[in-house]
Amino acid sequence: MLEKKLVSIIIPTHNVGDYIGATIDCLLRQTYSDIEIIVVDYESSDETARIAYSYEDEASENHDSRVLYIPTKEAGVSTGRNLGLAEAHGSYVIFMDGDDLVEPDYVEYLMAQMTPDVALASCGYDMMADGETLYASPESTTRVLSREDMLCRLFYLINDQGYVWNKIFRRDIIEEFQLRFQPDLYYGEDRAFLVDYILHIERVRMAPKHLYHYQMRPDSAMDELRESREDVTRMSPERLDRQATEVKAYLYMKKALRKYPDAKWLCSQVAVYTALQLYQVIEESENPSIYRRCVFRKYIRKLRRVEYFGDEEDLMLQQYMNAYGRTGRVML
Repeated sequence: MLEKKLVSIIIPTHNVGDYIGATIDCLLRQTYSDIEIIVVDYESSDETARIAYSYEDEASENHDSRVLYIPTKEAGVSTGRNLGLAEAHGSYVIFMDGDDLVEPDYVEYLMAQMTPDVALASCGYDMMADGETLYASPESTTRVLSREDMLCRLFYLINDQGYVWNKIFRRDIIEEFQLRFQPDLYYGEDRAFLVDYILHIERVRMAPKHLYHYQMRPDSAMDELRESREDVTRMSPERLDRQATEVKAYLYMKKALRKYPDAKWLCSQVAVYTALQLYQVIEESENPSIYRRCVFRKYIRKLRRVEYFGDEEDLMLQQYMNAYGRTGRVML
């Protein structure tokens, strides 16, 4: 039988009024009931605030004392999660997105993985669009990994574990080492937080059961990321600089991993791979000169000495990218 300890579930939201009710409801139906749900909303202009607050409002039929609603004028998923951490009381912490769904035994299953020698646990996940599964995490057996193994696994492109929403954390570790999400990272903030956390623990348990359902929406930040990298007409200097913070995140992690050469090497490879994706958008645009002054150039310069093990086409593109980093000119 599980020891009953409070679990804090932190949900940053912004304009997810069509989804937040279902998200909160699936948490309130959890088989593990000792939870607090902290919804941090950044100035939503739709029904998000009204719906989320209705669960805290004692006069509402939705009222449940386990839900706390926090409005904020500070933007960003990272800021929302940090505000949630400041209000959390649980022994354990789970992060969730405001438009996703979980199975009824999601919290119970994660808690069951947290034995005394394990300080981080994950479950399997699906990525869904319009009710259809587009991707499912491939783990089929439970694995207990050392710190070094998990740090490496964060950078495997095939088996991506760089998300926080399918995991459970110990709050005492988060608070002891003052771990927080970095607000200046628009992309890659999950992975950076995971690196910081894993550097302070010994073991991780990865369990395979698919209990988290990530909803891929056409108006989400991740969809904007994908679309603007696939369709050059959707990219702009402003979007490039936001997306380039993912490369910045890898540079941060590369520095943090200096004592772990295998993980550091994998991190460097993914950093270059990510930068090449962004550079290719610049190269294929009708007016590449508009990207001349983007901060992305600064990050490229910090990667120019990385020996990248891509294919021949990528290696040629890397040479062009390095030249762009130095001069701001795109070689067509």
